Amino acid sequence: MPLLYAMTKADIEFIRKVQQVVLKQKLPLNTEVHYELLNNQKQMVMSKTVMNFSDTSFTEKLEVSHLPHGDYTLIVSTGKPPTILDTITINL
Repeated sequence: MPLLYAMTKADIEFIRKVQQVVLKQKLPLNTEVHYELLNNQKQMVMSKTVMNFSDTSFTEKLEVSHLPHGDYTLIVSTGKPPTILDTITINL
């Protein structure tokens, strides 16, 4: 079933002190959200799946302090089969 709501780009805040990436998106209630972080060789270095229990703004912090500095691609998706909501390039 196709998604029937409009998505906007994720807001990203990288807090170097605590080395976290913060994503904020408006999603329908009870939506499963999948995060995959790929390194510059397109290898998955982290993945996480969470459930959105908020009908307002959805915020998830991804801990990245264990990763070396460099460029990464974050893929945010939802559903099965997954529908990509956003692809974001991050420099840590």
